[in-house]
Amino acid sequence: EFEWLVNFGFGTLVVYAATEIYIGTAPHPKPEFNLSMIWILLTIMFCLQNLFSMVRLYFQVSTFNRGTVRRL
Repeated sequence: EFEWLVNFGFGTLVVYAATEIYIGTAPHPKPEFNLSMIWILLTIMFCLQNLFSMVRLYFQVSTFNRGTVRRL
């Protein structure tokens, strides 16, 4: 389930590095929209989405286990 997130993260890193190399080596880079920032924001959004999903699952399991404890 998290394999695609790791692959997307590495892809984002490649896009970011290529964009920064292009901006750094271009003779006179025009002030244009940095597309790598969109990729980074998407990666952060996907990571947070997975984090909240895991937290929700943790609390559901924790609540379920708390109700199944027998009292003697």
